[in-house]
Amino acid sequence: MEKNITKYPNLKEIEQMVWRQLQDTFSSVMKNILEDMDQQIAEERDKKRYRLIDKRKYHIILNTLVCNI
Repeated sequence: MEKNITKYPNLKEIEQMVWRQLQDTFSSVMKNILEDMDQQIAEERDKKRYRLIDKRKYHIILNTLVCNI
């Protein structure tokens, strides 16, 4: 009889799963927004006044209230 019992997550476990998914979603959305803003700034800058020094990909970690990006 013990083998046929299915274990369901309790409310705390469900909340943790939802929170982790929210963090992952927020992180990817924020990363895309920041990369788009960076691209827009590079394209719309005053090219006579400001030069684009470096366009390498950097691995920068931002600490936010929700998660690290």
